[in-house]
Amino acid sequence: MNTLPSAWSLLHQALSLFLKNLKYFLKFYLASFLAVVILFIVFFIANFALMAITKNTSGPFVALLGTFTFVAFLIVVSWLVAAGLLMTKSVINNQLLSMKAIFIQSKKLILPLFGTNLLTGLIVLVGYLLLIIPGIILTVKYAFTQYIVIDENLSGLAALKRSQELVKGKFWKVLGYSLFPTVVIFLLSFITSFVAQQLKASAPLVSYTISFASSLLSWVLSAVILMYSYLVYKNFVSARS
Repeated sequence: MNTLPSAWSLLHQALSLFLKNLKYFLKFYLASFLAVVILFIVFFIANFALMAITKNTSGPFVALLGTFTFVAFLIVVSWLVAAGLLMTKSVINNQLLSMKAIFIQSKKLILPLFGTNLLTGLIVLVGYLLLIIPGIILTVKYAFTQYIVIDENLSGLAALKRSQELVKGKFWKVLGYSLFPTVVIFLLSFITSFVAQQLKASAPLVSYTISFASSLLSWVLSAVILMYSYLVYKNFVSARS
């Protein structure tokens, strides 16, 4: 059984991979942004045109269009999440896929990933509604489900069961790995917010610059944390082998 690396070393590895593949990440996020903008425009024009053609602006009809738009939005978000996970996997495995390949291959993962995340979310929600502690336990138990969908082609209850197997006997380690980036983000956010607030009156330009840098840092950290979490999962798989 392999020894698990420290949380700090995995975070450092994730940051190194991000910086090494910065152009690749920027290309992906730019493609994702353009896809969202284009789809938003298409949905807006389609809804407006449909209302103009049918001349129907009644409550039920508008509600139906709203429901359709919401479902379409969920599909797009699920697609982008799947694409982001697939891209992260390709970076970690050092087998970079083209943007076209990422979005094509991630289409077949939309339903399995959405269904698994929905099932996981509902189960964890019930845990938190009962008491806080059951919710925390379930969150840790199912921490790896979305990565299992991408990496092992399992979904639904099979993915949840697999996550439980990986976490079994290592609950506190998984909890520690999960909390570590949260603590790092909180400290960085607290420090930058505190400094920006202190300088707001005496040096407003510097304060706004720090606030902007903090927002940019949040974007970078979101990508790094996703890769960190995937690396944690991969190391737990190796530890079980």
